Amino acid sequence: MYFILLILLALSIYVLNPAFSIFLGSLFAILFKPNEDFPIFQLKALPLQVGIVLMGFTISIDYLIDTNIHYLPWVSLFVVTSFIMAILIGSLFGVNRRLKYMLASGFAICGASAMIAIAPLIKAKPFELLACLMIFFAINMIAILAYPLLGQFLGATNQQFGLFSALAIQDTSSVIGTSIIYSQESAIIAASLKLMRTLWLIPLVIFTSAIFKHEKGSLMSTFPYFVLFFMIAVIAGSLCSLSQGFISFISYSSLVFINIGLFCVGLKFRLNNNAFKLSLLYTSIFTWVFILLSSILLISFILQPSSI
Repeated sequence: MYFILLILLALSIYVLNPAFSIFLGSLFAILFKPNEDFPIFQLKALPLQVGIVLMGFTISIDYLIDTNIHYLPWVSLFVVTSFIMAILIGSLFGVNRRLKYMLASGFAICGASAMIAIAPLIKAKPFELLACLMIFFAINMIAILAYPLLGQFLGATNQQFGLFSALAIQDTSSVIGTSIIYSQESAIIAASLKLMRTLWLIPLVIFTSAIFKHEKGSLMSTFPYFVLFFMIAVIAGSLCSLSQGFISFISYSSLVFINIGLFCVGLKFRLNNNAFKLSLLYTSIFTWVFILLSSILLISFILQPSSI
C-alpha cells in the first residue's frame, strides 16, 4: 500500500496538475480506505499551506494592498449576503439551527475552517459537522474539476477568474487549486482576495459567541495562522530584490507543495452517503448555486478587474 502511495504521489509531483493530484489522492482513498492513523494524515494541511506561503514571495505588497482596497466593499457585502441567504434557504428546507449556521459560515467565509471554528460554540454534534464537511468536500472537488472549464467557456480573463475563484469557492485549498489550473496570475489574485475573506473568521467567532452564549476559545485553535506567514512572505518579497531565477524557483516549489497538499486532501475522500439528510443536501445545493451565479454576475456587470 505504501509503495503505491509513493508512486501516486510521485506522479502527482511530476504532472503538477492540481485536479489530477486530488484525483490520485481520492483514487488511493477509494481503493485502500486509509484510516486517521495513516502517517501522511499527520501532515494535515501543512504542504498546501507551505505552497501558499511560498506564493506570497511572488506577490508585490503594493498589489496586495491595492487589490484588497479595491474589492473590500464588494467582498464584504458578498460575505454578509451569502451568510444571510444560506440561513434563509436552510430555514426554507427545515434544516435545524446548528446545521444551517454551520453551512452559512462555511459558504460565506472559508469552508471547513469556519465550520470547525464555530462547531463547539453552537454545540454541534459530531455527525452534523461530519455531514457538512462531506458536502463541502464534494463541492470543492467539483469546483476544482469544473470551474476552470466554466471560466474558459465564459471567456474569463486571468484576473476575472482569480476574482471568481476567491468569491465562488470556500476552502483555501480549493481556491488555490482551482485558480492555479487556470493560470499563475489567477492564483495570485485569488490568494490575495482569499486573505481578506478569511479574516472574516474573526468577527464570525465573536458574533457566534455572543449569539449562542457559549465558551470562547475556538478561534485560537482553528484560525489559519499560515495567512499571517503569507503576509510576511509578501512583505519580505517586496522589500528584498529577488532575482528572476529565484522567483521562478519559488513559483515551482509553491506549485509542488500545493499539489502535494491537494493529493493529501484527496486522501480524505470517503464514499459515505448516510451522514446527511436530503434537506441539508438541498440547502447546500441551492446556496451553492446562488453563490456561483452571484459571483458570475458580480464580476460580469459590476466589478472591473482590469482597473487594478
